[in-house]
Order: sequence, then C-alpha cells, then structure tokens
Amino acid sequence: MTTTAPAPSTLSLSDFVAACEAGENPVILLEGRRAIPDAWAVKAERVAALLARRLPRAIFRTGNAPGSDVAFARGVASVDANRLQYVVPYSGWRGNSMQAGGRVLEFDRLSEARVDDARDLAIAVSAGHQRLFKNYRQVGRSLTAGWESKPQAAARLLLRDVVKVTGCPEEGFAPAAVGLFYVDPAKPYDGGTGHTIRACEQCQVPVHSQKVWGRWLEQAGDAEH
Repeated sequence: MTTTAPAPSTLSLSDFVAACEAGENPVILLEGRRAIPDAWAVKAERVAALLARRLPRAIFRTGNAPGSDVAFARGVASVDANRLQYVVPYSGWRGNSMQAGGRVLEFDRLSEARVDDARDLAIAVSAGHQRLFKNYRQVGRSLTAGWESKPQAAARLLLRDVVKVTGCPEEGFAPAAVGLFYVDPAKPYDGGTGHTIRACEQCQVPVHSQKVWGRWLEQAGDAEH
C-alpha cells in the first residue's frame, strides 16, 4: 500500500483541458476530505465551475459527502447541474445536499455481479478491510439502510467509493477518466479519500490533488473567476 504522497505535478490547466478534450464525454471525479478549509472550499467551487465552462462535454462525478464533494458540486451546478453524477450508498442518502438536475446511482440497487466486482477491487486496494468487505457481501445487502451495524455501513460507503471510479456502464455511468482530489497534505492516503485514490491508481486513472488544481485559477486569469 502506498503511504507517501506522489511527487508534485506541474500539470497546467491548458494541458489538463487538452487531455480531457481528447476523450469523448470524459468523466472527471471531484472528491476529497470532509474537513476542508473555507478558503479551499471556495477554490474547489471555482475550479469546478471553470472546468465545467472549459469542458462542455465533460461529466463530473462525486459522492455527495460533506466538505469537498459539496463544494465541487456547487461549482459544476453553477454552470450546468445536468452534467453532475452522484454515486451514493443507498437511496435518499443526503438527498437534501444534492444539486437539482444531477443523475444519481445508488449502490444498494446495483446487481450482485457489480457488487462482487466492487468488493474485489476494494479488497485489492484496502486489503486490511478484507473481512469487512466479505461480511458485507454475505449479509449487508439484506439489511435496510439505517439498521446496519457501523462496520456494515462503513463497508457500504467504501464499496460505493470504488464504484465512483469504475462506474456502472449498464446504468449509463462510464468509468472515470481522471480524478481531482482535495487531500490532507500530511496524510493524502488516509480514510475514504485515500481508499478512492488507491482505486484510481489500481484502475490507472490519473489523480491530481490541490497541489495541481489549486494553481489553475491563477492560470485562467481573473476573467474566469
């Protein structure tokens, strides 16, 4: 398991946009820590709006967690909420925090085959939780959300996280092409955010933290703010 932060990237806004434009309707993950400083929440919102304007064919996917996810989603919605995708653990989860117009994929409605795929990837990237994921597969889906034990609820969230990366093509959710994350600079691979980053790396999805996208507003110029 990777435990140190990747080397800082010098990827520019123009190079990122060009790479995304090379794909057809690229899916950009917008993710991160729940604890995000106010100044960074503002930057996340502005960067998401900037990318939504620069990349009119892009789709933006998040998990609707408090903090970073909500900030990024606000930015996309300020341009076009219909290009937002949410992947949530179960129907109705934090529905009041969603931007109207976004599409929603609910983990508890996925096929058994898709859940098995999610479990296998989750174990590959967070092997320390192997028992947690296997136990969820055995009993978790038979439980109603809200009646789960804490371990089962945690497993559902972490399994949902890898689906954000792999997508669910049969439901119209393509695999992610790239991910932008707000991470804890001291512990970028901690928690659910780190779990999702490792899933990206396992699937060869490029990941860029605020060390990269935090500079893009300056590169875009004041007119884009």
